Amino acid sequence: MILRSLKAKIFILTFTPLLLFFLAIIINTHVFQKQQTVEDTYAFFRSVVGNYTSSVEKWQSGRANMIQNIARISKAELITQNFLQATSDAYKADVYFAQDDGKIYASDQSDEEFAQGTYEDPYDPREEPWFKNANDKVFMDDLDFDETVDDWVVSWIIRKEDGVLGLDVHIGDMDLADKNLKLPSSGKLLLVDSHDNVIIWHDNNKLRGKPTTELDPSLTGDFLARIIKDTPTKLTEFTSAAGNSIWILGAPVNGTGWKLYICLDQDTVLASLHRSINATYAVLIFVLLAVFLAVTFFISRYITDPLSRVTRLISSMSCDHDFTGRASCETHDEIGDMTLNLNEFMDEQCRIVSSVKQIGDSILENVDSCNKVVNSVEQELKGQEDITANFARSIDEMNVATNDISTNSEEVARKVSSVHSLSSNSVDLANNAKESVNVLMNDLDSSSDAVRHMNELTSSVVSVVGTIRDIADQTNLLALNASIEAARAGEHGRGFAVVADEVRALSSRTKESIVEIENTTKDFKAGTVSVADMIRKSTDSCQITLEQVGSIVDKLNEINGHIADVNEMTDYIANSTSVQKQNFALAEDCMSQMKDSAAKIATDMEQCTTSYGELLKDADEMKASFEIFRLPEQQA
Repeated sequence: MILRSLKAKIFILTFTPLLLFFLAIIINTHVFQKQQTVEDTYAFFRSVVGNYTSSVEKWQSGRANMIQNIARISKAELITQNFLQATSDAYKADVYFAQDDGKIYASDQSDEEFAQGTYEDPYDPREEPWFKNANDKVFMDDLDFDETVDDWVVSWIIRKEDGVLGLDVHIGDMDLADKNLKLPSSGKLLLVDSHDNVIIWHDNNKLRGKPTTELDPSLTGDFLARIIKDTPTKLTEFTSAAGNSIWILGAPVNGTGWKLYICLDQDTVLASLHRSINATYAVLIFVLLAVFLAVTFFISRYITDPLSRVTRLISSMSCDHDFTGRASCETHDEIGDMTLNLNEFMDEQCRIVSSVKQIGDSILENVDSCNKVVNSVEQELKGQEDITANFARSIDEMNVATNDISTNSEEVARKVSSVHSLSSNSVDLANNAKESVNVLMNDLDSSSDAVRHMNELTSSVVSVVGTIRDIADQTNLLALNASIEAARAGEHGRGFAVVADEVRALSSRTKESIVEIENTTKDFKAGTVSVADMIRKSTDSCQITLEQVGSIVDKLNEINGHIADVNEMTDYIANSTSVQKQNFALAEDCMSQMKDSAAKIATDMEQCTTSYGELLKDADEMKASFEIFRLPEQQA
């Protein structure tokens, strides 16, 4: 039910991004700033561990250098009590020299003990591990509790001539523990030896020399080794026996087996961050409250109050039909535009209501006029029915005439088709005759050529006959000359005379034959001339016949063209009469539909009369319904 309020919806839309923004700030504070704090703490204390480790290494190397410097002094000077005590005071360490014969000279001995080369309590240094392990190189012994001084010491040992030179440094005298190792954020220093025994633990000396597990069960040797391994990349975290979350990081002290660790309490390290977070929360809450009040005032003044006025105006308009009121808004935003548009809408509605009232009066007047028009239309429809009946009768008569035309057109079409067929056959016959005449003309041309050739051959024969005649004359002359010569020859020329007579007789017969050939040739030539003339006349007749046949074919083709036009016209008439039949049928259907439509219109007009009556009643009711609206006086 709360979300039905526009104010609540606006609050939700406004504060949701704001809350998401605050949530992002909180996440950034808790996650990113915490991570940054952890990274900064890690980087700082890692450098601190490096510095402290270097300091311890320098302290160890300084003590090793001390004993090396002492070892360079002659034994006679070394085992003097004044020298040992002066050296002990200078280096803040116990200096001693144990000989291979069991005697020991130390800076912490009394005069009597120094003179005897032993302690009051029986003590043989040769039985100690440091004595047995000594050589000509300095080495640092493990952390050990020295009963003679009742304190934990670290020893540096070196063999010199027939004995062992030693330097014991009290752990309590290490200046690193109380000066250089003061850590911020309540950090605690843990220094252990190679056996993971406590050398230094913050300011607590009670655990010195004890295993680190007594400091906290979690600080086992494996865990301490893992810390050394993880320190180059991150802080190692564990929960102490007291339930506190502890960060620890460490580094080895090179060459000695010692390891240095720094322990940090997470709550102490993050205390400043928590204070910063709390301050941030306070500021965020204050800002959120201020924004809430500002948004509440802004929404109430500039959104919900104007919308409430608009809502009341709409309610008055819809429930009370009151169009006299108007909404006011001082803003120039979308709500102000909506208010202006609503006022304009109400003005327009007032104009519409006033116009509707006037239209209602006009409707009443128009309904009465429509009733008069409907009555007039009914009278016109009755006259239209008579006209339609007469037109239908005329259509029937035209349909009968069209049927007769269609029948006659079909008969004409059949006859024209028959004539067209006969004409086509005539054209074919004429074309065949034309082809025959063409063949005959070709034959006559061939015969004329043959006759001309025969005439030429005849002329050649006449020429040859003339030549033969000349030869015969010469032969006859030669035969006569031969006969004369044979007669002259007498008996010897008789045989030659006989031959000459035969030649002359042959020449005579040849002349006779030539005469017959000439006569026959003349007759043949005269016949060929006559044949050639007849062929020429036949050719001329065939040419005339061919032209006449061509003219006949052209006329027949022209007749066929006219017949085709007539046939096309008869087909067009037949098609037109068929279409006309369809049109008459369609006209009859249309006239029937018009008759039905007129009847339906008459029925509809009756219904219109009834509807106009109901419309008149509705117009009265509409006018009465709009009378309930209250309008401004200038638009009433």
